Amino acid sequence: MIIEEKSAVSSFDVDIHELINSFPTGTIILNYDGQIVHLNRQASSLISFNPQNFVGRNIQQVFPVGGKQILDVVNSNRQAAGMAIPELSNCFLQLNPISNTKRLSLILIFDSRLWMRFFGNYTTVGPLSPILSKFFDASADGISITNKNGYVLLVNKAAADNFGISKNEIQGRHVTYLLQKNICSDILTLDVLRTKKSITKLVTNYKTSSQVLATATPIFGLDGEVEMVVLNVRDVNNVDKLDSNYHHQHSVIIEKFKEEIQALNTQETLQKEMIAESPAMAAVLGTAVRLAHHGVSHVLITGETGTGKSLLAKYFHKKSKIPEKPFVHINCAALPESLLEAELFGYEKGAFTGAVQGGKAGLFEVAADGTLFLDEIGELPLSMQAKLLTILDTSEYRRIGGTKIKKAECTIIAATNQNLDLLAHSRAFRHDLLFRLQAFSLHIPPLRHRPEDIVRISQCTLDVYNEKYHQNKSLDQTSLEALKAYHFPGNIRELVNMIHQAVLLSDKKNIGHFLVSMINLSINKPTAIPIIETELVTEEQGQSFEPFPELDAKLYQSARNDVEKKILLDAMAKNRNTREMANYLGISHSTVCRKLRKYNITPPGDKRTKV
Repeated sequence: MIIEEKSAVSSFDVDIHELINSFPTGTIILNYDGQIVHLNRQASSLISFNPQNFVGRNIQQVFPVGGKQILDVVNSNRQAAGMAIPELSNCFLQLNPISNTKRLSLILIFDSRLWMRFFGNYTTVGPLSPILSKFFDASADGISITNKNGYVLLVNKAAADNFGISKNEIQGRHVTYLLQKNICSDILTLDVLRTKKSITKLVTNYKTSSQVLATATPIFGLDGEVEMVVLNVRDVNNVDKLDSNYHHQHSVIIEKFKEEIQALNTQETLQKEMIAESPAMAAVLGTAVRLAHHGVSHVLITGETGTGKSLLAKYFHKKSKIPEKPFVHINCAALPESLLEAELFGYEKGAFTGAVQGGKAGLFEVAADGTLFLDEIGELPLSMQAKLLTILDTSEYRRIGGTKIKKAECTIIAATNQNLDLLAHSRAFRHDLLFRLQAFSLHIPPLRHRPEDIVRISQCTLDVYNEKYHQNKSLDQTSLEALKAYHFPGNIRELVNMIHQAVLLSDKKNIGHFLVSMINLSINKPTAIPIIETELVTEEQGQSFEPFPELDAKLYQSARNDVEKKILLDAMAKNRNTREMANYLGISHSTVCRKLRKYNITPPGDKRTKV
């Protein structure tokens, strides 16, 4: 085998041995079995071997540890650069298969001490292996490594591209070459060598007319001195793109956060303000959110007394596009017609006797571009209904005594516990205004149709009053079931009042027994005929109906008045004041007071009751 390999070498030109011996680097030729075919003088000098004694030997006999690594590379028929073995501590190897036969491999041995002198008496990082070289060049950031004397040891493709030059042009040169060739505006490496501190700066590339963000970082030796400087450069255009992408992603994330926060706020509102455990109430709130989000300018809220119409109006305002704007609430039944008009529209100086000097802004102006809530809209006088219709149609109105047209920019929310269809039939409410208001309406179901909400409202109310009065009262499941079975003519207002009383008046920690007693007492009360304000709704269909449509309107109105008057007198006889009357009848206190004034009945406590 050795003779064959020698004859293979002999077949070359007769000066081949002298040619190999003339290489400035140590050279070893191996066959595919790992046997040494040739060893030149430089190789024998580096490893202190006599060439004659080792030609024909296996490489593993020469290098017991590193020989196996070398043989593995030879058998893989691949190239390896920057290979180090323990037996040659001051050298690194490069292996190359000889491609014409694929049976011989060439090993080049480089003395790192000679390499130091070439790069300014400094130990370089040496040539990289093929895979590390690929990693180095694959980096999107430009990276270059400079020794302590300012010579560029290694530079990757991205760094060369950022400076508009090739790797071969800069690698091995002093960094001042970049200034001499007017390639860039500054050299950070020299500043780092002087200050021994990391530096980041924008550097202008004159060759490409662009800027790069450069960061130079010192690497220290054991003696505390700078051994190398690593320079990282990145094209500012890429940074701008990243910044743009970041802001875009940031805005997308912010929008998602807003949506999530909106959902969380909605959930918090449902838990703390608007209870919506029941599907019916959840649907109402869902519709309210959609209408508010789309900026609907007027909404009608209907529902029995005590169902939370004013609370829903505030909820609508909070979920609208103007939650920071004013929310103005007025009860249309609380003021006589003359004062109501002045409150809503305002008046000019001298408009009437007793007018405030200089005039006064109305609630439409106070609400500005916020929300005006007209509670108990069914009590609005007909003359005021016509003016409200004008505002809904044109958004225009005038102050009392004024001539200047003003704009009503606010959202208008109206609410009532009355059957407006029935009022319109009896000509107590304008049909055209009703049609205008009913364009967008929200109906709050009574509490008796929301048993799921009764439990949640009870627990939340109990928590509120426990905290307010420093109590620790509780509710058991039996009392909760009793509350769910009760019909609650006063709806949420009645439930809240019952728990309020139980927290303060019950002498036991569990207020269930007290609540059950209150429910039984209420059930055993003589049933009062509900005043006409309460919606007439069939339990089965939930649809409004008109009683006795064949009757003349005037006759029907007279009969209605007689019934209301009788109910009021009966309630007066059984209660001490108007608030007790309101609780007894299941209507609001303001309605009781207004009805007493309507029929010229003196409130309870005055013996001169007029009939």
